[in-house]
Amino acid sequence: MPGIRIKAALSDQITAYGAVFNGDPSGPGDQDPQIRDHHGLAFRVNDPPWVIGQVRFNYDIDVGGRPLAGNFTPGAWKHYGSFDSQRFTAEGQSIADSSGSGIPARLRGNYGIFAVIEQVLYRPPGVKENSTSASLPGITAFGRIAYSPPDRNLIDLYLDGGIGFVGFTPGRPLDRFGVAMAYMRISNTARHLDVDANVYTGVQGPVRSNETLLEMIYEAHIKPGWLIAPYFQYVFRPSGGVPNPNDPTGVSRIGDAAVFGVTTTIRY
Repeated sequence: MPGIRIKAALSDQITAYGAVFNGDPSGPGDQDPQIRDHHGLAFRVNDPPWVIGQVRFNYDIDVGGRPLAGNFTPGAWKHYGSFDSQRFTAEGQSIADSSGSGIPARLRGNYGIFAVIEQVLYRPPGVKENSTSASLPGITAFGRIAYSPPDRNLIDLYLDGGIGFVGFTPGRPLDRFGVAMAYMRISNTARHLDVDANVYTGVQGPVRSNETLLEMIYEAHIKPGWLIAPYFQYVFRPSGGVPNPNDPTGVSRIGDAAVFGVTTTIRY
């Protein structure tokens, strides 16, 4: 993807970041972008741009005479392309209305605003505090929020947060354990389309609301350069609660999902 990124250290505590990328690197078309540009070498430069910027503020909070590092990063992005309406056609009818074209209206432009905060909550005595690095012994927490307009985005509000613990397993100072949760809200516009579909079809199918994810992970450092990380995820209302494909009536929603897995990383 062609693009330009810049970074400017405005002071010891403030750093600004900016970037502009091609907003449609795979080119126009109805196929999956991974198929349209399967080699990833299109290098298109004439598509509407996607611009993003953020400013990171580093700070320390004093706890018992000891500084604990933190940072706060607000930002925003803007896309200059066109996006499908989540509910209406160009004629102002619901996409679910069979008497209409069923083709979503194209809306010009898109944007999002977001913010991230990271904060060290605890460092053991003797550990030098120099950043919010998750590799240092101690406890670190983070939170994130993002918003985009509901008329052209399936998800208009995203929240996540978590807490990580390093060095709390006896005899294993590098092992890490973390718990996190994420919440993705289906936009009002998309939910209203589900209601429209129920009205026009006469089938009282599920109306999407949100997807919530709970995750737990443990990173075990077996030896230098090799770690194994088993994890567990539980997803409440996958995809916001879409209809169950195994229910021929279309009334019930898909069930919650539990995911168990393990990853391994070798560095050399």
